[in-house]
Amino acid sequence: MIQEPMPVDKVLEMEAHPLTKALILTKNAAFLFCRDRFPEALASVQKSIAFETQNHSAYVAYFNQTLKTQICEEMGLLNDALAVQEQTRNLFEGNELLRRFHIPTFNVTVAGLYMKQLRLEDAGQLLEECREEVAERGGQLRLSYAFNVIEQLYLLGETEQADAMLKSLMAADYYKDILMLASLLKYQFRAGVMTPAMQDNYMDAYLRKEKTGRSLNSSLLFARILIGKGEIQDALSVLDEVLAAARKRKSSLKIVEASLLKGTALSKCAADTRRLKDLFKEAVYYACENRIFQPFFVEAETVYGFYQKYGSAFAEMLSPREKLFFEEAVRLCIAENTCVLSRREAEILQAIADGLTNTDIADKFYISLSTVKSHIASIFRKLEVKSRVMAVEKARQMGII
Repeated sequence: MIQEPMPVDKVLEMEAHPLTKALILTKNAAFLFCRDRFPEALASVQKSIAFETQNHSAYVAYFNQTLKTQICEEMGLLNDALAVQEQTRNLFEGNELLRRFHIPTFNVTVAGLYMKQLRLEDAGQLLEECREEVAERGGQLRLSYAFNVIEQLYLLGETEQADAMLKSLMAADYYKDILMLASLLKYQFRAGVMTPAMQDNYMDAYLRKEKTGRSLNSSLLFARILIGKGEIQDALSVLDEVLAAARKRKSSLKIVEASLLKGTALSKCAADTRRLKDLFKEAVYYACENRIFQPFFVEAETVYGFYQKYGSAFAEMLSPREKLFFEEAVRLCIAENTCVLSRREAEILQAIADGLTNTDIADKFYISLSTVKSHIASIFRKLEVKSRVMAVEKARQMGII
């Protein structure tokens, strides 16, 4: 992280085999990506792909496509990332060894993309498909897998299980730097279960880190904690820096996250209405094309409150396509704010209403039978009912299903 990666033009001038140049460019792209220098990373990996194409190396192609997917994901180019993964799938068809060793990584990568679009059932299916193989392989793959499973659990509202897994993940040497877990810890903070001691620990680690070593994710969580402590102006300063960096680095995802979080900060004080609408307009603009729903869901309370105050007037500022996207995002946020059940519990209750048995539900959602029974017990408790029929009837009365 100290050494500056070799500029692309210098690599191109080297007297070396094209495949050697491709590997150097891939390595440089990985380092640039770790520093959130997304356009540079993308340019480097694109050059590597051009060299690899000349030499037909399936393995270099696989690593380039996986890295390009990760870069596109952080830039919010989810459609491009999914298209790249379709190309990766084609690589597996002609190379059994590559397919056998890297299908789990492929599944984990695509699941991460689906979660940005809140396609949680699709993500869960991919993660379940490779669960046993990941357990056998271990290593970095297991950590990446666990990271995605934890995020999925938080998004499904299964906070207790997610917290238990996160605690285990934090014990891994790879995650000794707590800032690397910022994108998971935001869910813990959002759920109100991030302890004051943990918050202080995170803030201390953030302030000790050199500015060049702070990722946009780590800065976003730092700002979130500041908002929670009532230090709104300090949070706004951090968010302005994140927005400036995200625009410079062409990261639609980070622009959306920072704009909505800034909206959350401004909602805590007497914010200028026009300023708030402009932030939401920017968030919708950058999220619409790639259907980036996750940040809206994370800021569900703010989005729901904004919609209640300015919904019809704000809709007039949007294009027809943006309006449809925002309405869909709002529906997700309304459900999050008004439903007493977690997302997964609501899905299971809908399955019960559709006539599915416990075994059918376990197969549908790729979970164990005991997990299904645990969810149903929780549904009965929350709805204060004693049977499946009563649960379905009350849920329909409440508008949950």
